[in-house]
Amino acid sequence: MIDQVTMSATAKCQNADCTVVDSGVCLEGHERYTVDCPFFRPDIVDAASEVRSDMAVERSVPAGLEQGEQRLFWSGLELGAEEVDSIMKARYGHVIGLVGPTGVGKTCYLSSLYLKAGSVTEPLSAYRFAGSLSLQGFEDRARGARTWSGGQIPQKLSERTLHQDPRQPGLMHIQVAEIDPSGSQYDLLMTDLPGEWFERLVDDASSADRLRFLARADGIFLFLDAEHLLEPDKRNDEVHRAELLTLRLVETLHVAPSTPFVIVVAKTDAVEKPIEAEFSLPGVDRVCMRAVEAGLRPKVEYTASFSRCPGVIPSGHGVEDALRAVLAPGMNAETSIGRERLLGPAPTPERHYERFSGRDIE
Repeated sequence: MIDQVTMSATAKCQNADCTVVDSGVCLEGHERYTVDCPFFRPDIVDAASEVRSDMAVERSVPAGLEQGEQRLFWSGLELGAEEVDSIMKARYGHVIGLVGPTGVGKTCYLSSLYLKAGSVTEPLSAYRFAGSLSLQGFEDRARGARTWSGGQIPQKLSERTLHQDPRQPGLMHIQVAEIDPSGSQYDLLMTDLPGEWFERLVDDASSADRLRFLARADGIFLFLDAEHLLEPDKRNDEVHRAELLTLRLVETLHVAPSTPFVIVVAKTDAVEKPIEAEFSLPGVDRVCMRAVEAGLRPKVEYTASFSRCPGVIPSGHGVEDALRAVLAPGMNAETSIGRERLLGPAPTPERHYERFSGRDIE
């Protein structure tokens, strides 16, 4: 697509009411207006533009954009595939898949991590907040926005999100830097996907296509609900579905055995007592055993994103520990996952920036 700045000097729309040249928004609703809109004619130029068109095109293409590409503006909401790909072309991004059924605490974990990263009174101990391309999305979650547009669960990861879009399945971006002298920075791309997707994956392996990108993840957080584990009539179902989901991750989505695999037991504040080192909830060992049998190396973290008994278990308990299990030394961009198994021997370093394309995730 023609760059918006270039287009203003070299093209016009035959529809007199359309402001696509100035706004980049097609009145007819065509996303690819330079190709699909019958009114848009990139070869229609006025005399002045015709004289200076070559110079205008040369000057107007921003650094980092090839001729003909469209300038990318960040929405501040969830990132779609196009935006994630843009980040990963520029630098390494740690993709972390938050996996689990509806209501298990995935979105609360994201909100808690964001609030602790930016907190002055109760900050993260090893990392500091270094920026985010999803600030508005985090703010919406922190204020309790949990509803999908129209009550309908979207069927695929979005390509790209815009300011006017409703909430979409996508990835949340947050950059953290180590507090130690190294100051190492990490771009975290953490999924915020409907729990129904994972529930469907357990029941029907044919629904896995939209989750194939998790095979590229630098870490997987498998969420369990502590409240369900504490109730005997719900425990077996919670554990059984977690075991099946673990198998699906390995056998259907082909998550590599070397991928950091963290079993996040959420809502641990339900036990209403301090979480000691030897603490364990019934059923967690079964899920760990199944993960080991599947070839993974699980680590368990008990978390309380927003504690109902902060005097006993503080809000944010375990949230940073789960993150450190992925960012630990030795789990860097070169060694964190088995990319060679996924992509084969790569001729260039770009193998570390596997593209998120529509065909990969639809």
